[in-house]
Amino acid sequence: MPFAILFCTLLFSLWFFSVKANIAHVERLTGNGTEQSPLHIEFVSTGFFGYDHHEPTSLSYNAPAVTTGLQRLRQLYPQHRWTSTFITDPQSPSCPFMPGNVYFMLSQWYYSRRNSSRLSIIVTPACTEGSPMNEFAGAHNILLITSAAADLEIRDRQRSPTWLSTTPFASANAVFCSLLNNLNWTTVFASLDSQEKVVMYHAYAFMRVTTKLTDCGVLFTASKTSYSDDASVRQTLGEFNSKSRVFLYFGQPLGLRILLLAATELGMTKGDHAYLAVVPWSSPAFGYFTWQLNADDDEVCI
Repeated sequence: MPFAILFCTLLFSLWFFSVKANIAHVERLTGNGTEQSPLHIEFVSTGFFGYDHHEPTSLSYNAPAVTTGLQRLRQLYPQHRWTSTFITDPQSPSCPFMPGNVYFMLSQWYYSRRNSSRLSIIVTPACTEGSPMNEFAGAHNILLITSAAADLEIRDRQRSPTWLSTTPFASANAVFCSLLNNLNWTTVFASLDSQEKVVMYHAYAFMRVTTKLTDCGVLFTASKTSYSDDASVRQTLGEFNSKSRVFLYFGQPLGLRILLLAATELGMTKGDHAYLAVVPWSSPAFGYFTWQLNADDDEVCI
């Protein structure tokens, strides 16, 4: 996670938004000119603690980086005071629960615990809660810096006046919209693996992409299928073939392999159809999308 970039961005943004926030009380005029009073800068990080390997946005992984960054900032700018506050909620033990609770978490901090004499900056990875955090930060004129979450709305300064992100990963909806528009594909079939063990990210990406497709001019059919059931997969392929030629798959690699093997048997891998899948980064939690499993049907999956 690019925390070096995050903190460099933070220092520049600190100067800009300190002016925007009109914190005139930090300066006092003296006979020799203008002298800056010490600032108390508070980093506020929302999230959850836990060592689930497929949720790298956990504060268990990121809090040490924030703490280390603060130590470095204290060395570079000893005239200012640097502190951090970590906000968690027992109702939000993992990423999927954060969007529904983060506004409450921030409101509780802002109205009950925040010290108005401090310059508070929300510095957090964020996974699926970027949009509600952006709404809160923009409404209260608080600088928000995320190192994981991002969204197309971040480019709109009217809707996102204080949100910055250092993430190197584009959101799934941005990737698909850009790709589909560039290829001039205007009709797609989106399918989510409905098995119980599906990683939450795929369900989240499915929701985000299907929500945004219409906005970028793409018509779609949404479907949920158990990819462990061959009859369901074949039925899904039949529906897909009657409505589109572009298939967006959201699920684990094994499900995609089963899909492509069934599509091959039905003659739907000869160039008239396209199959697309999304994975945020290389991790055992998301699986590895590859045709090569040293199995007899490897070449069929190429």
